[in-house]
Amino acid sequence: MRSVELPQALLYEELMSQSSLAKAISTVFKRISESGIASVVLESRSFELQIPPLMSTSHLPGPMDTAYPGLWLTTADSLTATSDAANSGLDVPNQVMAKHFALLLLDNEANILRDVEGTELAPALTHYIRCTKPNKSFAQISAASGLPLSTIRELADHLVYWRRARAIPPLHQRHTYIVSPNCDLSKLKVATAAYSQAFPTMPSLPKMLSALSGTPRPYASLIPSKDHKETYFSILAWLLRGGWVTQLRSFARVKVTPDIKIAVEQALRREQMEKYLASGRGRSSPSKEMSAASSLSSSSSSSLMTEDSSQLTPIPGRRESDDQYQLSNSYMDRNYHLSVSSLIQAPHRASPLESRWLDEIMARFPEPAGDEQPDRDPVDQAMNDSLKKHWPRLVKYFNGQDALEKIPVREGLKRNVVWPLLMRLGLSKSLGIELDPREQVLVTFRHW
Repeated sequence: MRSVELPQALLYEELMSQSSLAKAISTVFKRISESGIASVVLESRSFELQIPPLMSTSHLPGPMDTAYPGLWLTTADSLTATSDAANSGLDVPNQVMAKHFALLLLDNEANILRDVEGTELAPALTHYIRCTKPNKSFAQISAASGLPLSTIRELADHLVYWRRARAIPPLHQRHTYIVSPNCDLSKLKVATAAYSQAFPTMPSLPKMLSALSGTPRPYASLIPSKDHKETYFSILAWLLRGGWVTQLRSFARVKVTPDIKIAVEQALRREQMEKYLASGRGRSSPSKEMSAASSLSSSSSSSLMTEDSSQLTPIPGRRESDDQYQLSNSYMDRNYHLSVSSLIQAPHRASPLESRWLDEIMARFPEPAGDEQPDRDPVDQAMNDSLKKHWPRLVKYFNGQDALEKIPVREGLKRNVVWPLLMRLGLSKSLGIELDPREQVLVTFRHW
């Protein structure tokens, strides 16, 4: 018998009708090519396969980078290492949703509930979806709904994986939001129509974007009244969902000025001299020791501003022929110059020298003029408290990577208490009151 050659298109159709594997391969290829989710069935078992899409980007594309207009622009990371990661022995610690993040649904609530209907997680997901709000963190939803935090994390992760939601920092009226530099303006016309349908009585999308394009200010300044608060939160969620806006956040590093460095340098050298004299290995008379110490102090202060001070710190056990101490600063990091200011990159992992700088900074904070008054207004109290009390709790966030907006949530403090403290440290110069320069130790900057 002669074989009949089928056209290629018919051959493919025949293969897929006869072979479940061929059909599965075709489905996977098509859906993955479209950045979708492929649902396939092999031997009565169903599988859902996907390459999880990008949910956000932390930087704007360069001239040679691939652009993703409309992608959420942020440096906020919703994942955190599990508490037992350090003891797990894993090279890559397990990660879970950060409890201080919130969930932003990417689809209509009714559509999501219809999609999960009949699944094993349907009852828990239904309860959670109806309870969750983008301005409430996972921890807050857990406390209000009675769902364990571990369950909420699992459900949130499920919704994020299946592209039904996104983990975001909780929306707040006192946060600042700006038009995203990565928004896709080519979709503005279509988005304007969809926005008008969702919020027919509110200012139009172009007007909202125009208001958010001006001088950055808290979102509360756009809300006309308390009665509009919920609606404006819904508008903000809509804008964030489409990548039209992003949160403008504040970051800070600790600035170490030359006078702080000089004070620490002098203290370190005095300590070295005292240790040497206390060791009993010096043979000079007390008058010579006092003369040497005096000479050390004067020579330190006069030569600290130079880069070459390699003969200043006493090395026990070594003496010159004229019975004077040979000095060296080998214990100091030569990368730190005493004549210029420095920024501490990671206060929570500070080097020994950086730790001394931080201690000197804290020691210079002035004491409050009066005693604490329990009935004093919290803001007024924060403006008059000694920063020495709050510094150890706050300093770990001054690494240039953790947004200062995290502090109230993570530390369980009220924002109207934290922000005055940060302003005293150098976050803002526009308080209209005189700030103590001894407390102005931060270099701050803002971005997404």
